[in-house]
Amino acid sequence: NLFPDKAPSYIFPGSLEIPLAFFTVEAKGDDLTNFVLKISDSYGNFVGSEGVKGIKLKEDLNLSGTAYSSSLTNTIESITQETNNAWSEILVTLNNWKSLDPLAKDSQKGIWLVYDFGEDIVVSSDSRLNVTIAGDSDFYAQTSQSNQIIVTPNINLSIPFAGIEITDITNIAGDEVYDRNTSIPLLSFKLRAHQAP
Repeated sequence: NLFPDKAPSYIFPGSLEIPLAFFTVEAKGDDLTNFVLKISDSYGNFVGSEGVKGIKLKEDLNLSGTAYSSSLTNTIESITQETNNAWSEILVTLNNWKSLDPLAKDSQKGIWLVYDFGEDIVVSSDSRLNVTIAGDSDFYAQTSQSNQIIVTPNINLSIPFAGIEITDITNIAGDEVYDRNTSIPLLSFKLRAHQAP
C-alpha cells in the first residue's frame, strides 16, 4: 500500500529530512528478502549540489504514517551520490535493506521515503522534482523460493521547488569617476518568488 499524499506542496533548496511518501510492505504467506527499490526522476535532479543530496528509507515505529518524526523511525537504508554506485542523474537504486532482510512471513512494516536536498538548486517557474516508481520493474522482493514478486503499484509525483530567483542583473554605475563621499547606484536586478503560498 502506497500513500503518496504525504508529499509537500513544494520544496525549498537545502531542506533536509523531507518525507515524500509513506508505504506499507507486508509479507503474505512467505518471508521476503532481497528488496530492490528504483526511483526515477525525469528532470535529472540526482546530480551534484543542484538537486537531491540523499535518499533514505525509514521504518515508522508506530506503523501509522500519520505524521513523520525522525525520532520515531529507524533507518533501513540511507544513500548519497558519494556512497552509492547505482546513482545516476535520473535513477537511484536502494537494494541494501539490512534491517528488513528478511521480512518475516505475515509481518508488516510502515516505511517513509525521505529526501535531503542540496542548497544550490536553481529555482525557476518550472523547476520541479519528479518521483517515479514504475510497479514491478522498480519495486520488488523475493520469496524464500527465490520467486520475484510485486510489492507496490505505480507512483508518479511532481513537486515544484520554491525560492527566490534573481534576474536581469545590470551594471548601472557608468564610467564616471567618483570620490569617496559619493553615493551612486551600482546594480539593478529583479527578484521573483516562485511557488509562493
